[in-house]
Amino acid sequence: MQIVKNIVMNPAQLFALVFALYGYIVDPTTKGFSDSQQALTYEKPKGE
Repeated sequence: MQIVKNIVMNPAQLFALVFALYGYIVDPTTKGFSDSQQALTYEKPKGE
């Protein structure tokens, strides 16, 4: 719990955490927050 307290009390660490979570959740290759229909249905990548 100490690490959570340290992050909440430090604005720079809090910003870095929020920014990292946003990057983890949002796929920059698609609109919105979800994967494209193609990405959800393909069996293997193109070209293989």
